[in-house]
Amino acid sequence: MAVAGIALGTGVMAVGLNDFLIPARLNDGGLTAVAVVLHLVARVPVGATLFVLNVPLFALALWKVGRAFAWRSLLGTALLSAWLSVVPERAFVHDLLLSTVYGGLVSGLGSGIVFRAGGSTGGTDLVARLLRVWLRWTTGRGLLAVDVAVIALTGVVLGARLAMYSAFALFVGTRVVDFLQEGTEGEKAALVVSRHAEAIGAHVLDVLGRGATSLAGRGMYGGERRDVLLVALTRSEVPALKAIVAAQDPQAFMLVLPAGEVLGEGFAAIGPRRPSPADADRTRR
Repeated sequence: MAVAGIALGTGVMAVGLNDFLIPARLNDGGLTAVAVVLHLVARVPVGATLFVLNVPLFALALWKVGRAFAWRSLLGTALLSAWLSVVPERAFVHDLLLSTVYGGLVSGLGSGIVFRAGGSTGGTDLVARLLRVWLRWTTGRGLLAVDVAVIALTGVVLGARLAMYSAFALFVGTRVVDFLQEGTEGEKAALVVSRHAEAIGAHVLDVLGRGATSLAGRGMYGGERRDVLLVALTRSEVPALKAIVAAQDPQAFMLVLPAGEVLGEGFAAIGPRRPSPADADRTRR
């Protein structure tokens, strides 16, 4: 079922690219954008170029990130590359703004389907994970850095006007993915009550690269003590967490809550430390 979802999602992404964005000389960020720029400049095929660009990233991800994420990314990228080679490149609309909006919507819809199926299309995701390992950057910071660099490349090669429209397509696609994943809510906090909390926590750390805090809990009905895991995560990681919990303990109780703001390790920095009363006393002295 997961493979079918990834296949469907990558097919929809290919339609967004080949039928809306590429005919208008646009892209929607990530390594796909690099492949699109090379296609527009040198007429090399987008699908094959995308796959070749991802090969060294897969090797690094297998070494540094882990097999599960790397193989899921390989599957998604292979399917997307295949779809890009099959779907004909044609312009459904001939207006630059409409091409931007429709391309972002369709491509984002496809990405959202892939994420909901527990897959990935490599590229930006792999780079962000590697930046997290090497530079200790958050996933969001890594994704932003890669997309900014790619949009800048678009501006240098194709001009500032097309770069601006490509950035808008990226924004539209990202909003669609967010909506498909978890509606309009922000970051997530998950509470998992399980007899196998330790195993679930280990998989959260290994697969998602997220920390989990174990809290002591007790059921009020039977008085049985259970561990409660607290996990802060991004929208796109919620399906993976559900899969982990289902695999380790199908009888677990899981609560996913919207978190208006998540600060700290793996997310945005809390900010500079506020001076304590002791600091103020030392300053006065």
